[in-house]
Amino acid sequence: MGRKRRADKEEIIDAVGLVIRESGLDALSIDAVAKAAGIGKASVLYDFKSKDGLLAAFVERTIRLHHEAVDQLRGRYAQCPDTTMRALLEYLQSPESQDDLCNGMLVAAAASGNESFRTFLQQTFLEKMRVVEAEAAAPNTSLIAFLAIHGLFALEHFAFCPLEGDVRIRILNEIGQLLGTGKPLMPAAEAPLSNPPELSRKSQVSP
Repeated sequence: MGRKRRADKEEIIDAVGLVIRESGLDALSIDAVAKAAGIGKASVLYDFKSKDGLLAAFVERTIRLHHEAVDQLRGRYAQCPDTTMRALLEYLQSPESQDDLCNGMLVAAAASGNESFRTFLQQTFLEKMRVVEAEAAAPNTSLIAFLAIHGLFALEHFAFCPLEGDVRIRILNEIGQLLGTGKPLMPAAEAPLSNPPELSRKSQVSP
């Protein structure tokens, strides 16, 4: 029998997400990740040492990629206050943000049972809040907008309130108005957001 190929670290981290999405967090193991990546268990252990090491790498990469995606948009708003917030609002209308939602659910699941992950996420979140406040023309208002965005994001993460696309954009535009742009930050239907948002029919549960 030939030797199994050696995957790089990114492929192994991809396999972590695949295992969790398909079988749940409880199914995550060195063996399961090795099988999903098509490599030997020894290769996984060599790079990550343990199941916690795999989870830590997955959580850290997910957050890093999210920040990098937002940072790429910051240049559009370099001469404006609330640079990070404006970039974040633009990013949240992109198709990539939907993948972010899926990975965010996995991160939340991983963090719920691990104190070190929760601490890492808390530190990351607080640091981002400090950046938002420092960039703001009206710090209190910008922090309210920041918390509103992440509240929406959390509801979407857990599928408590999955919104239809146009309704989601209109809500983000309303949050954007708090930053004092004077106009919507992204295109949306002309109808005002006067009625409760329509939940995706897939998410509705009969009583």
